[in-house]
Amino acid sequence: MRLVFDRLPRDLDNLACIHIIAQTNRVPSVRAFFKELLTALGHACRTGETSDLRDRVRRRLEEVALSTGNSVAVLWIDEAQAWTGEEFLFLRDVQNALREVGSELVVFLSGEKPYLYRSIQDVSTNRSRAIKRRFASTRVHLRGYGKREVSDLFEQIDRVVWPEASGITWTQFFLPKAFEAGFRLKSETDACMAALLRENVLDADKRCQPWLIRDVLARFCRSRRQRCGEACR
Repeated sequence: MRLVFDRLPRDLDNLACIHIIAQTNRVPSVRAFFKELLTALGHACRTGETSDLRDRVRRRLEEVALSTGNSVAVLWIDEAQAWTGEEFLFLRDVQNALREVGSELVVFLSGEKPYLYRSIQDVSTNRSRAIKRRFASTRVHLRGYGKREVSDLFEQIDRVVWPEASGITWTQFFLPKAFEAGFRLKSETDACMAALLRENVLDADKRCQPWLIRDVLARFCRSRRQRCGEACR
């Protein structure tokens, strides 16, 4: 999710994207809610009355949305299962305020299964049915990476330009001699999957959570360089 979110501004004309990690609050507080949003928005002033905090959030979101010329801001809320009905209602109010000035707040929720779904169901049943339609209209299950996904990932790494605008690829930059000799990271898919298996990070379907692959891939690349010596450098 992080990789996709980080690419949105590059792929969609500098789309305004904000990320917040939901905090567990035993007693939901409107002030804490708006302070957390102000922090995510990079706003330095988080003092004052509740109405002041609310206005700062609305104005800042409007500024962020308008800065890209499309009047749209994307908010990704991670660990959203930590939120209660009150906090989703606070978010609804923020979205309504932006719509009044001609801007739109698009919300993505991610969280732990099945607790996020239960949280949405609870607020939809007991507080507002509109919450589910607004913020959870589509459910997407992010599966782990299997052999095909790892192969596709490595192929993309072989193609991506690094450093930016250099005209050379990531693999070519880090392993220039091996690249010239025909080495491609994609060809090492089987070896990497074997490494994942040795690390005991594959599930019953032989899949691995994407965030775990980064560390295994880093160790794999270091090992490859050490085995190849100067030929890979």
